Amino acid sequence: MHEKKLLLLPGFACGKNTGCHTSLFLHECYKALVPGKVLLILIAAALFVVWWNPAEKLSYDSVDEVYYKEYMDKYYGPLTAKTNELLDEERVKYDRLSDNIAYDMEQGKSESYINIKYKDELSRQEAFNKLTAHVDYLKTLKEGWLFFEKGYDILTDRTDFKNRDTAQAFVYVILLIAIACGICGADYANHEIRLLRTTRRGRKQHIGIKCILGFLGTVTAFALVYIVRLCNVLLAYGTQGLNAPAASMEHLWRVSQNISVGQYILIIMLMRFIGGLLVSLFVFAMFKYLRSGMSVIISCVLFIVLPLALVAFGVTNAQYMLFNPLLLGNIF
Repeated sequence: MHEKKLLLLPGFACGKNTGCHTSLFLHECYKALVPGKVLLILIAAALFVVWWNPAEKLSYDSVDEVYYKEYMDKYYGPLTAKTNELLDEERVKYDRLSDNIAYDMEQGKSESYINIKYKDELSRQEAFNKLTAHVDYLKTLKEGWLFFEKGYDILTDRTDFKNRDTAQAFVYVILLIAIACGICGADYANHEIRLLRTTRRGRKQHIGIKCILGFLGTVTAFALVYIVRLCNVLLAYGTQGLNAPAASMEHLWRVSQNISVGQYILIIMLMRFIGGLLVSLFVFAMFKYLRSGMSVIISCVLFIVLPLALVAFGVTNAQYMLFNPLLLGNIF
């Protein structure tokens, strides 16, 4: 009896007169990445994300916003009796400013002269007025916090002009659909699925591997679309407010005061990730029942892309349709 010689390669075990055996998981990975073009899709998506998400920089819309941030940094933390006392002292200063301006006007000074003379003080007063208006809101809460909320507005305010919830959701679902089609498409395009279903491993293990690949694809798409953006914003605007109650931001007044800003952002991210998983499962299910790539794409357009388009066009309550609440996250 001759001893069989084995040649071991990664994922392969080849023996004389025994044929070659490969890992089904590695085979499916290769089939998705190369014939399914998922590798090209991921490379293109990564390049797009680099272009779409340049390093975020701390920016101000006006001069008074600079002073507003200074005030928020100065009084950062829970709104307390001590904070209210300091705000009252600051308010007295601006009362004196009003008296000085009134005196100059009585002396016949022009408005342009007053604007130039008190330019810095007036800009600070605008910021202080905005601060006191926000403090009046915080007083209605059990525990309100003062912090510079602009970065968190970008992440959580659906109506903010810098918020890209809908655009991000579009990129997310298109990437998910492309990846899912790459994972499943080859099996149905050449009718390989009929052969795979004739074996026990094809019926059970093969489906499990497809689900694992779908999960990994969702994780990758989620990281490219959302995690990169999140890190950019937090690096630019800081993380000081993560421990503050989310309800401290006026547009989140309906959120429970026991939920912090960091927890609220985590909930949003979790919703989007679950939404991505459901989109991937939807594509897999459509392939199983329709068995046609074109029919699957049409179904995705009707049930996933079109509802997002209604949100983009401002259709009332469109954010609550089908997958939209999970994909958008910010629905308040």
